[in-house]
Amino acid sequence: MDACLPVIASKYGGNFPYFRQPVKVGEFSLDDTRQFHHDSSRQKYMSWPSNKSLDSGESTGVYFDLNLLIDKAVKKDDSQLDERLDNLLKWIVRNQSKFQVKGYKGELNSLSTNFVCYRGLMTKLMVTPYENREPWIICASKWRDTIYLCAFDTEEKQAERQRETDRQRTMTSWGYKFEQFMMADAADSEANPHVPVLEGEEFCCVLRSRLGSHSLVYGAEVDGLDPHHTGDPSTMARFVELKTSREVDNQRQRNTLRRFKMLKWWAQSFLVGIERVVVGFRDDDGVVHRLHAYSTRQLPKDQDFWSPAVCMNFADALLSFVARHVTGDDPRAVWRLDFRPAERRVTCTPLGRSQRFRLLPDWYTEQMFPRELVT
Repeated sequence: MDACLPVIASKYGGNFPYFRQPVKVGEFSLDDTRQFHHDSSRQKYMSWPSNKSLDSGESTGVYFDLNLLIDKAVKKDDSQLDERLDNLLKWIVRNQSKFQVKGYKGELNSLSTNFVCYRGLMTKLMVTPYENREPWIICASKWRDTIYLCAFDTEEKQAERQRETDRQRTMTSWGYKFEQFMMADAADSEANPHVPVLEGEEFCCVLRSRLGSHSLVYGAEVDGLDPHHTGDPSTMARFVELKTSREVDNQRQRNTLRRFKMLKWWAQSFLVGIERVVVGFRDDDGVVHRLHAYSTRQLPKDQDFWSPAVCMNFADALLSFVARHVTGDDPRAVWRLDFRPAERRVTCTPLGRSQRFRLLPDWYTEQMFPRELVT
C-alpha cells in the first residue's frame, strides 16, 4: 500500500516553523540555446530610473507595449526540454568544495545536505494546501544521504500544452517582454526592448537554507537585481521579482489576485529572500500602463485567503514524509509522489530503477564520488 500524507490546510496551522535566511552560494547562466555557463553572464539589472523609486507604491503613466517584436522572439520550447536537475547538478559538480564541512580535511563523501531541488518545486509544495485545481508529480532519489527532488508534468499538464492556443502562447511571451522593458544587460545601461527577446536565457542563483530540521540547497531563476539597492551580496535582498498581471477592474478580480497570484508571488520571493515584487498591470491588448511594487513581507498582510504558516508547515511536513519513505542509497532508484486535489492527499510510491523518471545521470554520480561504484 502506498504511503500517504493528508493535505488539509487546517491541519498545518500553528506557529511559523524555523526557516533560515537563504544564503546565495553560487550562480550559473543558460544561454538562448539552453547551454550551461558557469558564470553570471545572463544576470540582468533593473533600469527603472532611480528618481522614480519603486521601493513601495506604484508608478503610473508608463506605456510598455508587450507585443513589440513579439513575432521575432526566440521561443523557449518547454515541450522539447527534459532538463530535469541537470543544470543544477552541473553546478554542484563544479563546486564540490562548497559542500565540504568546515574543519573536515578528508575526502568529500556526501553533500551534507538533506535535499536538493529547484525553487519552483518548493513553491509548489508551499501552495499545495490551497491548491484546488492542479495535480502534481514529484520524483525523488536518495544517494549519499541526500534526497534529490524533481517535478514532472502530469498527463493533464501535457494535454494542456497540446491544447495551448495562440493567445496563451502570446500571453506567455508578454511576461518575457515585460522583463526586457524593465531590465538591462549592465548596471550602468538602459533597457532595450527594441530587440527580439531570447526567451531561453536564464540567470540562476544557488541558495542554501534550512526549513525545520531539513537542510536545503536549491536553484532559482531570478529576473535581476536593483543596482541602486545596497545590501549584503550573500543575500538576495538586492534582487527583484518581476510579474505581469491583468489590470484589476472589480472585486472578483481583486479577490482572485489576492487568493492565487499573491500566494505564488509571496512563496517564490520568500523562499529566496527577495524583498520586492514589481508587477506590470496590463490591459487585454498587452500594454502595461501601471507598475506596482509589493513588499514580500507585506503580501500576506494584504489578504485573508491563505496563511504563510500553513504553507511552510506543510512544506516541512512533506519533506519529513519524504525523508521517512525515500530510503536506501541507490542513485537509480526512484520514488514517485502524487498530489490529487480532489483526494486531498499526497501518496508516495516506490518505482524501483525507473528510467523514465530517473533524476541522477551517470555523469553526475561518476564525477561526484568517483570511488563509488554504482551498479
